[in-house]
Amino acid sequence: MTIIVALDKSLIDDTYDSLNLIKQANQYNQSKPLRTEAPFGKVKQDDQQTQPPLAGLVFDLDEDRKLYLRGKIDRIDQQDPEKQFYTIIDYKSSGKKFNLRDVFAGTELQLLTYWLALANDLNAKKNIDCFTGWSCFCSHKAAFCQSS
Repeated sequence: MTIIVALDKSLIDDTYDSLNLIKQANQYNQSKPLRTEAPFGKVKQDDQQTQPPLAGLVFDLDEDRKLYLRGKIDRIDQQDPEKQFYTIIDYKSSGKKFNLRDVFAGTELQLLTYWLALANDLNAKKNIDCFTGWSCFCSHKAAFCQSS
């Protein structure tokens, strides 16, 4: 099996699994906005927030260097009372469309970075690995995830 055939199969399997999760989430959908303009990582002194920022992302580059990542998520919705389903919405005014192949190529990582920040924050606050397995479906401006 070539790498392209394997990637195509993986993409098809992931899409199928994600669509099933979306179908399941829609059956129980009680969506409500959880946070808007939610910063993650170290925030600027003049950035006044009513809620504390989400935990930041830290990546080890080598022994002596780290990359500290921060940003701001436009909107996080909680989809169910059990807190298993979340939606991240990234508003775009440029009309740019989300392309899943770009995610696999590593050139479109914004929504996935937001998910990593949210998962990192939930894991830190709950002191559990709540996102050990999760599926993500991204469409234009939103990503849907389920923790397991």
